[in-house]
Amino acid sequence: MQQTRMPGPQQALVLAGGGAKGSYQVGVWQALQEIGWAPDIITGASVGALNGCLFTIGKSKEAEDLWRGLEIHDVLEVPESLKPDELNNFFLDVVRSGGLNVEPLAETIDRLIDEDAVRQSPIRFGLVMTELGTMRRVQCPVEEIPAGQIKDYLLGSSACFPALRPREIDGVKYIDGGWRDNMPLDLAASMGAEELLAVDVNGVGITRPNTTGLPTRIIHSHWNLGPTLDFAPERAARNIALGYFDTMRLFGRMGGTAYGILPDSS
Repeated sequence: MQQTRMPGPQQALVLAGGGAKGSYQVGVWQALQEIGWAPDIITGASVGALNGCLFTIGKSKEAEDLWRGLEIHDVLEVPESLKPDELNNFFLDVVRSGGLNVEPLAETIDRLIDEDAVRQSPIRFGLVMTELGTMRRVQCPVEEIPAGQIKDYLLGSSACFPALRPREIDGVKYIDGGWRDNMPLDLAASMGAEELLAVDVNGVGITRPNTTGLPTRIIHSHWNLGPTLDFAPERAARNIALGYFDTMRLFGRMGGTAYGILPDSS
């Protein structure tokens, strides 16, 4: 369910990349909905783009259900028999061979994301990718994504090279947007944002200095959100809770620093 925006400055939610740590952003979104904070714009890199696209079309429940049941086999083509302590050596071999196939993730995007709904949403959506050949940042407001290609652009933004294969779009190879701009504040500003709320999950990549000059608040965790490729329901549930409480603290609905403390109601 989308929140109704009252007249005021254009607000943007900016979601950083971070692989499995992205479950934290679901908890942030739950808290924002609860307190009635609604963005006009959502921008994201990598997993932040995937989450942001789901939030844009009102699929927060679907996003939560996805994360709470997500295993690494649902995202990447990893052998079912592989044990957790064998992952490091497996990924070393993957890097040498050119990266993993992400067809399981592509199937999830096909199932959950309706391109027409993204384009018609009252929340404007944008993402960043990195062009592999030049390593330049490519900023993509939804209006500039060709019809029928939102899925490809989402996969390009989240192609964490060299672990994952680049995504080829119209003959050009793209990789994870986080390699050049893991927190796309500039994109949100260029799309008309006047206030920024950023969610940092301490992902790999380049987080550029905030040169927008806009009022900016940042939500981040006091606790370690786990490894980038640790897709596991138990960790996702923990991160969702952390994101919720951290957001409630930022907006003054709870106290505390490392823990959420409810205000004294006596």
